[in-house]
Amino acid sequence: MLLKIGELARRTGLTVRALHHYDDIGLLHPSGRSDAGYRLYKAADIERLHTIQALRHLGLSLDEIQKALTEHGKSLPNVIARQLEALDQDIEKALQLRSQLLLIQKRVASGVPPESGDWLTSLSLMATHSQYFSATELRMLFENWRRDEALWPPLITEMQKAIQDGSPPDSTVAQRLVLRWMEISLKWMDGNIDLLQRWDAMLQQEPITVAKSLIDRTVLEYFHAAMQCRKTALLKFLSSEEYAQLRLVGERDWQVLNDAVEALARDDVPFEDVRARELVQRWRDLLDYTSNDDPAIKAKLLTAVKSEPVLQAGLALSEISRLYLRSASAELTSK
Repeated sequence: MLLKIGELARRTGLTVRALHHYDDIGLLHPSGRSDAGYRLYKAADIERLHTIQALRHLGLSLDEIQKALTEHGKSLPNVIARQLEALDQDIEKALQLRSQLLLIQKRVASGVPPESGDWLTSLSLMATHSQYFSATELRMLFENWRRDEALWPPLITEMQKAIQDGSPPDSTVAQRLVLRWMEISLKWMDGNIDLLQRWDAMLQQEPITVAKSLIDRTVLEYFHAAMQCRKTALLKFLSSEEYAQLRLVGERDWQVLNDAVEALARDDVPFEDVRARELVQRWRDLLDYTSNDDPAIKAKLLTAVKSEPVLQAGLALSEISRLYLRSASAELTSK
């Protein structure tokens, strides 16, 4: 059976122009021509055309189809693998978009308007956030923000007061505030330091996020300056890799330990007393956690804190507590 080009186009749903193009690029040549010069397609041509259409439905380009047919399908597995990868990326983008739209829909349905009350600004913020976080991460951050939002205003107020009072970034006031900032931030982000670093990068690189947040530029710059003081001091003793491994212990944990140790120190409780032993062990546990259970980092950290006033400034442990713990630990270790 031989089909003219018009009949083949009608049966396959393609246009005559498309079949002409296939012929021009060598993808599908008709097997013959009529006496009048019309293209004629036989069964093998029709079978090849069905193969071409099947591959087109998979999203392959005409060049990829040409290569696959020329190599008798040898390149097809690789081509399909690439198509699957591209589809996976498209699906992920679609899911991300769906999650973002659900976030907006949920806020509207709950009666809570977008952050600024301005749809265009809110969507712009969403687009900016999406450059740094997945939709799943954004959902977690928004939900946690509602949970922890009340923790920020008092801290911001204290930061603003420290700035007005002229407290330098390496002062005790600034360093205690920096540690509180870090603690609240990590609580907000479920302890994920990578998220915290990305959020900080976004605040520094995207002015719109600072303009629409409750943290003004002056406070943010003060925090970064104070944080840099701590980092510079620590990097005198730790490598960048070791610094990245440090973990943050909450202020309350240090304060509870400090109050208990100061009570023993005031009462001159001997180091071998069971209460002293328990507090020394608690101190060691907190240090192990801070140093990511790395003895070398722990030793360097102790030296850094002992040597650098800026690190001591941020500690909830008083000088009396530090001296008692170091002395008790040394004596207990020697026995």
